[in-house]
Amino acid sequence: MTRPAVDPSDRAARRVAPIAVVVASAGWIGSSPVLLVVGPSLVIGAAATHRRRRRRADAHRVDLAVIEFVDRIGQGMRGGGSLAGSVLDALDTMPDSPLRQRTEPTRRALQAGETLRVSLSRAERGDQPSLELVVTALTVLLVMGGPAASALDRLSDTLRLAVGARDEARAQAGQASASAALLAALPVAFGAVVALAEPAAADFYARSWLGAACVGAAAALAASGWWWMEWVIDP
Repeated sequence: MTRPAVDPSDRAARRVAPIAVVVASAGWIGSSPVLLVVGPSLVIGAAATHRRRRRRADAHRVDLAVIEFVDRIGQGMRGGGSLAGSVLDALDTMPDSPLRQRTEPTRRALQAGETLRVSLSRAERGDQPSLELVVTALTVLLVMGGPAASALDRLSDTLRLAVGARDEARAQAGQASASAALLAALPVAFGAVVALAEPAAADFYARSWLGAACVGAAAALAASGWWWMEWVIDP
């Protein structure tokens, strides 16, 4: 099964945390309130970014595992197996799949002799639409009957199209995401230019709690704007 590459933003988010601790420590030692404000802000922002991108990457891996799961069921059906037997065989041959934790209750129920319909209801579908679709499709096949192998092939094709369309949309949104990051960084850049041009302003931002509060509020607003634009681009 093809696995997606690790998002560089994940690596960046993990590296920011120790940097933020160092910055906050430097602020404490150097009695610079702005560093004490920026350090925790970096930690929170990095953690939120990492969590969001990790959830998206995990969902993508589960989608790919669901497609493999459907393909294996179809192979079992074409080999002459029953639908329940093919589902169990598919689950048994995917021990390291990202889908395993969600489908383990189903596998155990089938091994205990419960019906496929009851076993499928035990799957932890959560917020994974692809798994929900597969469980629903298998339940319909149980109730309605018909050529299961061809129906599973069509289901697999549908899932592949959905994953492909989602990947293409995210790729095309790359430029918009970069623009969002640039817009969020502009206030920070402007503040840095002002601080360099006017030493009194730099001293106000770096040495006073009021200046640190201004910097913190600006950073929070910029981060909120970036997060909102990211959510609009790729919810």
